[in-house]
Amino acid sequence: MIVGGWTRMAAVVARRVGLGGLVLCAMMAAGMAGSADSYKATVTFLKGMARHQGKGGAIANVTLGQALLEGETILTLQNTKCELKLENGTVIRLGPSTKFTLATLQRTPMGGVKGVFKVVSGRLWFTVAKLTGDSEMTTQTPSVVAAVKGTVYRVDAAADGKTDLAVYDGVVAASQPGQAPVDVHPMEQLAAMPNSAFERGTVDESQDDKDDWIKWNKNRDKLRVMIIIPEKHGEERVSSSVSENAAMKRFLNNYLFKLVEKDQADKIRDGEKLKAALKGDTAAAAAAGLEVAADLIIVGEARASYFKSPVLGGLISATANLTGRAVRADTAEVIAALPGLSTRAVDITDESAASKALMAAGEKMASEFIDSIIAGWKRDARKGTGLNVIVDGVDYKKLKILTNVLAGIEGVRDVQSLYLVGRRSLLSITFAGDSTGLADRIEAANFAPLKVGVVGLSAYKLELEVTGGGAMAPAPAPAAASPKAEAGAEESAPEGAAPQAPVTPAATPAQ
Repeated sequence: MIVGGWTRMAAVVARRVGLGGLVLCAMMAAGMAGSADSYKATVTFLKGMARHQGKGGAIANVTLGQALLEGETILTLQNTKCELKLENGTVIRLGPSTKFTLATLQRTPMGGVKGVFKVVSGRLWFTVAKLTGDSEMTTQTPSVVAAVKGTVYRVDAAADGKTDLAVYDGVVAASQPGQAPVDVHPMEQLAAMPNSAFERGTVDESQDDKDDWIKWNKNRDKLRVMIIIPEKHGEERVSSSVSENAAMKRFLNNYLFKLVEKDQADKIRDGEKLKAALKGDTAAAAAAGLEVAADLIIVGEARASYFKSPVLGGLISATANLTGRAVRADTAEVIAALPGLSTRAVDITDESAASKALMAAGEKMASEFIDSIIAGWKRDARKGTGLNVIVDGVDYKKLKILTNVLAGIEGVRDVQSLYLVGRRSLLSITFAGDSTGLADRIEAANFAPLKVGVVGLSAYKLELEVTGGGAMAPAPAPAAASPKAEAGAEESAPEGAAPQAPVTPAATPAQ
């Protein structure tokens, strides 16, 4: 959010553009004339119907995987959701009955992107990747120009010209011709009418939860996280971890993430996998995360020590020491680590001083991990999403049918079979989109004589169940097919053998 998110993106402050919309557009047009290369957006999700209008006015249906260029327009119909992804990882989602134009979309001489996006009416959601160099992006509606440098925000433009803008992360500089720009900060919103002053307010997340469009966008960007940080005060282990709770609160305050429920985490808190994870075994950490369907697991240990000193006037000084790692549950990859973090606090009792220090340590760790996780997610988005696909109910023959069809799905760049053990297989797929987009295409594909259903979905993986097609015949394969069968047998793990705990994507799901 990876995103993502795959939920707020990395906390970055937008460039505060102090220009009116007309002046800004004129400067951008003049600066790019004849010198910049073209830039494209790709349709990575489409549910419902949408129309594409080219520069020449020709109208056609929008298709998944379609490339869109500067000057082209999309009009979504009722009940349609459409997602575009720019080459730098920026995601733009269009809601129903939305008219959206890529007014300017060009590569800059320094390798950045300059874009002006116009919406006449409808609903838009932006997850803007951190822009570099001379990059600039603005969104124009009939009543506001929004300039950003890397943020998450939504825009609702009504037919009467009214615009509602809500910011979830970063800063948006909102302006109108002849007016000074106004910075809109995280969890702030404004309402605008043409030639009228902005009305400012705060985002009401209770109302967001009632809006299916907003909920859909947030859920597409969320990562499921489990956090377990056992804690000691001195040499005594405590039942309630202050640092763990502080870290969880920080993740909860970032809409990119959702936490594994406490009762689910408690089921594995004292298990053997978690004990091994706390000793540095990342494979065990990943396996523990998979048990509760987590995309990420954060494990660590915290300890508070305290002492009295005459110079403190009777107060207690406490020091908190915390170590932690964030591990992808599907690959066992460590994506963030803190070998040692120390914080200090002073208070009137041992317990209160320790709690303050531990709380500060948990919050600091969470903030650093969030930034690292999101940065990695953005890198994945730019180079194409690598997804693990776990398949149940296949033998070798069914697996070949499945992989052949998957390889032909639009947007799939590569399909690798990593193992086949006990009618369970793991595939690694590179896909020009995210897990939801691939799931939609799998559901629409024809796998006859097999029936293939998507039964699990997270930011980094899919789970498929295969039925139908009959059992693989025990008779030998025809001579022409034998070399393939022999090759496949060599690639598969021996029947009944348990894969090793994950140090590569091949092994994780077997736990």
